[in-house]
Amino acid sequence: MSFADVKSHNFVKISGHSDRRRCSVCGKRPTKYQERISHGSSPAIQRMLCRSCYSRAVSREVASIIALPGVIDTTNLVKRTVPSGKCQVCNLQPAVWSDPKSRVHVCDQCFKKAKHDDDDPFSSSPGPP
Repeated sequence: MSFADVKSHNFVKISGHSDRRRCSVCGKRPTKYQERISHGSSPAIQRMLCRSCYSRAVSREVASIIALPGVIDTTNLVKRTVPSGKCQVCNLQPAVWSDPKSRVHVCDQCFKKAKHDDDDPFSSSPGPP
């Protein structure tokens, strides 16, 4: 299995102890995530992921999401000590930033991208005159 084929939403965390099977991407042990069994797939060929391959897949998917510049107001977001569910932008990572007024909850990576858009003076410019 190549890393390009990994979609994090197709894998679930194994409850309890780690599995001793090898990661389907890198071959490391132990594995922490197993592929969801769909109706068309064979349960005998279930792919497994280690923690680092799963984290890389989540990071890759979050980086590919582009929020519209200016939609999330980062000035009102406050850091939470306890995550408040999943991020409302990427729906992949725990939401650790929230705006109590607008009730927007975002993860660290989406917050950094939105903050970068707010700091970039040319991101909201309409283009050349």
